[in-house]
Amino acid sequence: MSRTTTLLLTGVALLALAGCTPGEPAVAPNDQVAAEDRTEEGVPPGGEQPAAAVGTLIPFAASQQIEYTQVPTEPVPAGPATFSLTCEGLEHNVVLEELNDLLAVECDEAGEFTGEPIDLPAGTYTYYCSIPGHRSNMQGTMTVQ
Repeated sequence: MSRTTTLLLTGVALLALAGCTPGEPAVAPNDQVAAEDRTEEGVPPGGEQPAAAVGTLIPFAASQQIEYTQVPTEPVPAGPATFSLTCEGLEHNVVLEELNDLLAVECDEAGEFTGEPIDLPAGTYTYYCSIPGHRSNMQGTMTVQ
């Protein structure tokens, strides 16, 4: 390749690169948000938009050690109820055996999750986590009056 051709190609490449310089950013560097802090409007970090609790709120919590750390210890009133589940990172859920293994609430990451409202008739209910290998450490009973 001749020296003239090389200089001409170098000049064309430099002109092309000059046209690729970025303009002003759409978001100023100080206004940028770290990826882990980004949320969609109205959705809290670490979970879905919580459903509004209906009736009695029945809170559960679960740890990374495959155990419930909060469960109902007193009888809860019969009627409309909403289960909540706070998780520390592992996938967990609360299933009610006597209601045909009804999934009351579940989580797949750290955060607080709220299930759909359900109607609880009076009785004794066995609750458990249905994730494989969890039930042996994550089950118990609750009384509904």
